Amino acid sequence: MNENIIKIYDFTSEIAVEISIGEQINELIEDKLKKYKKVILDFSNVKIVLTAFIKALLGSYLEKMDKEEFYKKIEIRNLPQYSDKLMERVFSVTIKKNS
Repeated sequence: MNENIIKIYDFTSEIAVEISIGEQINELIEDKLKKYKKVILDFSNVKIVLTAFIKALLGSYLEKMDKEEFYKKIEIRNLPQYSDKLMERVFSVTIKKNS
């Protein structure tokens, strides 16, 4: 079993919307990044992901890292199909805010 994989479904079931759960997983990411070079977030079986959840989950990393560094440390797998655009929007807003 890969210890550096976080299965989002285990926390959210099919709907990833709660900010508090995103923040909880954010802390788990932090702990795992201390042990591993890379953390994998697996969204298998998650059908709905809200922008607010992504911001709570990843916002602190997006504010500290550029895209290249982010993707070296955090791999995102199996997002629902529409969520790639969601990630681009979150990156775009965060980059503008930090410029």
